[in-house]
Amino acid sequence: MNIGLVTIHYANSYGGVLQAYATQKILLNYGNVEIINYQKQHLADGLKTIRLGKRPMDLLRTGKDVLRFIPRKKLVIRFKEFIAKHMKCSDVIKNRHEADILSGKYDILVVGSDQVWNPEIVGELDEIYFLAFGEKKCKISLSSSYGSYKFKEHERDIVKSKLKAFSSISVREESSSNELQELLGITNIKTTLDPTLMLTANDWCQIIEPSIPKTKYILVYLLGNDVLLGNSVKIIQDILGFKVITINQDPYINFKSDEHVKNAGPLEFIEFFKNASFVVTNSFHGTAFSVNFNKEFITLPPHSGANRIINLLRNLKLERRYLESTDKISETISSRIKYNEANIALEELRTESADYIKEAIKKCSI
Repeated sequence: MNIGLVTIHYANSYGGVLQAYATQKILLNYGNVEIINYQKQHLADGLKTIRLGKRPMDLLRTGKDVLRFIPRKKLVIRFKEFIAKHMKCSDVIKNRHEADILSGKYDILVVGSDQVWNPEIVGELDEIYFLAFGEKKCKISLSSSYGSYKFKEHERDIVKSKLKAFSSISVREESSSNELQELLGITNIKTTLDPTLMLTANDWCQIIEPSIPKTKYILVYLLGNDVLLGNSVKIIQDILGFKVITINQDPYINFKSDEHVKNAGPLEFIEFFKNASFVVTNSFHGTAFSVNFNKEFITLPPHSGANRIINLLRNLKLERRYLESTDKISETISSRIKYNEANIALEELRTESADYIKEAIKKCSI
């Protein structure tokens, strides 16, 4: 089988790049896999050292890029090196016509594993991410997501028409599965894991250099600063007494951190999680990697898309690690995570996800 994969792979996003790597690795069990190199412009701009634009928010972004020029340049190099080394990509395509031509190489087309159907992430309901090309090809969705976005009425019609061409559909959130089943009038839309969790901790360790941390540290991985996160970090550091290492690309953060890492690439990101003694995050993939590496952690509310985090933690019986205030931080930290139970639940979800992929590929082979 020759499989063409459409996903968000070329972007300044740890979760995006690592899920693309994981999806490709998983699909390699079923044939030759190539990422269809569709680079959505505003996402690809994230891998420019200095981003320019005419809007007020663009000018602010440019100013930030200038202030962090040296670490940002290193970060961009690391992301591009990871993509070049760990992903097999096609030639760059820019539109549906070029995608149609390219699709002749593949037996199966797969989309998914990130928020490919969320207009707030990709800029629109993009027909490439709905595989609106390769008319006679077998089409599969794998853990596709639109986060907490609610489709407008005219968008619902578009989504319905595009997804009817799919042989198999799975999404990442249970809420999305329920919504799409109602929209399409079917009952077989599955919920599957984000592919970063389909790979085990050992799988991730295979692509990083072995290392032992010199000291215990609290890893803070945040998407956007807020008061709750800053207050939570201070309380946790006072309790544990460990140093604080923060992964965040903004020039400044609003809390005290012993080390502010602004230039981590995907590999460094994995290594920081592997070696952490405790994790504080408001990110879905921060939560996913904490779980995968069996770390003690708390997750705070993200600025958007809380449903995917809550859904994951509920399935692993770890809902208590999601805190919306500082009231229960001390109590939560004193209660160790029962990873024996969580790992059993995670392995069951991996098996269900693997079964879905196997059956979806089989349907395309008939």
